[in-house]
Amino acid sequence: MPALEQLGRVRSSRKLIRREITEIHDSVSGMEDQERGWRGLMLPWVRPALIAALGTAFFTQAGGLEMMIYYTPTFLSGAGFGGSSALLTSLGVAAVYLIMTLLGCLFVDRIGRRKLMLIMGPGSVLSLLGLGIVFALHPAPGSTGSWLVIVFLLLFMMFNSGGIQVVGWLLGAEMFPLPCVRRRRACMPPCCGGLTCW
Repeated sequence: MPALEQLGRVRSSRKLIRREITEIHDSVSGMEDQERGWRGLMLPWVRPALIAALGTAFFTQAGGLEMMIYYTPTFLSGAGFGGSSALLTSLGVAAVYLIMTLLGCLFVDRIGRRKLMLIMGPGSVLSLLGLGIVFALHPAPGSTGSWLVIVFLLLFMMFNSGGIQVVGWLLGAEMFPLPCVRRRRACMPPCCGGLTCW
């Protein structure tokens, strides 16, 4: 049974796994038809999950990660780097994004969502603040300040993609109660995130 295998990866004992499988089965089997599918979305007890999931998706995207990816060459040109250096750094940003997302996916269940957010969230905020301060000082091309732009940019990508993005997209799907058919509701946070980028 796939559910048993997956729960075995994140739970410590068979007793906990069996209890959770029983709870899932009981919650799904006790549902009425009007609570299933899209109709269940407007039930009063589901609305907080809907608001939380859409809000998480919005703030995950509005946190600046996509802007950093799209505008890295522009940032670096403003910091005095040439066009080829800016494009090479864009590749570095993409590599950090890929590596940290993969690492975040591998470790999110071992570390825990809350702990990962508590580690990565402040790092993301501090690196973004550092980037803003360095830009406000208008560093001269080739100076230490212009290199700090790259350092803070890569740190922001590391903290954001390794924690906030991973946990944000997981929570968007996990916040909906199982009986409301998560697979149908799980498409809503990515749609909200996509509209946020647009």
